[in-house]
Amino acid sequence: MDIEIRKQQLSHKAFIMMLHILWVVGIPAAGVFFAGRWLDTTYAMRPYGSVIASIVSLVISWTLLIYMYKRISNEYRLLKEEEQKQQEQKRQERKDKKVNQ
Repeated sequence: MDIEIRKQQLSHKAFIMMLHILWVVGIPAAGVFFAGRWLDTTYAMRPYGSVIASIVSLVISWTLLIYMYKRISNEYRLLKEEEQKQQEQKRQERKDKKVNQ
């Protein structure tokens, strides 16, 4: 079944996407630590430098996460629609066979 193979591939892709999420959230968090600390000490704006860096990081991370979610959600939806079409075709073929007998 082609659909079953594609489902497995999509599940694998979702797992890889979870690893990407780790990077999308983890790297900016590390960057915030250093950027916030640098802003706080360089411009004597403690704690506002860290807060600003955290907000920017949060916005960027969530924007990327929403984009990734929409992309994989759309793939699942298309696959489900294709699966439903195939099932409907099989039902129709069975009906036609019964009518012809």
